[in-house]
Amino acid sequence: MKKINKQFRIKTLVVAILLAGTTLSCSGQKHQPNTTTNSKNMQLPKVSGDFEKLDLNELKAKANKSHGIKVLPDRKTIEMEVYDYRFQAENGDNIRFSGDDYGEYRLEQRISNAYFNLIKIYYQNGNVKSKGLEFNVFYGTFKKGTWYSFNPEGKLTSTINYDTPFKFTFEQLVQYLEQENIPLKKGPIAQNPGYLTSIKRAVPDNQSPVWQVSWLKAPDKIEDIVISGITGKVISKRIRNYINN
Repeated sequence: MKKINKQFRIKTLVVAILLAGTTLSCSGQKHQPNTTTNSKNMQLPKVSGDFEKLDLNELKAKANKSHGIKVLPDRKTIEMEVYDYRFQAENGDNIRFSGDDYGEYRLEQRISNAYFNLIKIYYQNGNVKSKGLEFNVFYGTFKKGTWYSFNPEGKLTSTINYDTPFKFTFEQLVQYLEQENIPLKKGPIAQNPGYLTSIKRAVPDNQSPVWQVSWLKAPDKIEDIVISGITGKVISKRIRNYINN
């Protein structure tokens, strides 16, 4: 459900990435790092609806650069510079900045000892576009909690709590997976970790919300499980072949 925030506050912030002593600089006054909440022994940052502006020049200067090609709507192509900057914070979190000169920029905080990453997307002018928590397996993921969206001028335009439809919570789902001996990896996730248990969720039109879990049941078999997002009841299970390339 979308809720439009009618009160707009602009604060010029330093983008603080849950680091003890590690920050990315932005213009204006300093902003305290995100405080954290404990969810079943997981330390997760509190995501706020505050405006943020990223110092793109500083990050681009530190980033590895490569050349790419963008196809325009008229099918013409242009060359662009692509940026990728990775480093490790003092608290163990891995941080990645990526993007190019014609699209959006992405700041990803891979939170240690948690199932989620903190994702922040930025416009070309450095203003924040959206931010929130995302499950840490990129090929099977979902948005958790409240996500905040902003227009290019920095005005908060919407907040969406993606947890609202799910009465059977993520924490309850984790308990079910533990009971079934289905492994679930906490961050930070290695670059080539092999096949990890993935979790998606969906709210089909005029239907109840569901969780979708896929895991490596055997070296050559994946089990897909669909679970009610209301009752926690298993709706279906199926086995499919898996070839590890």
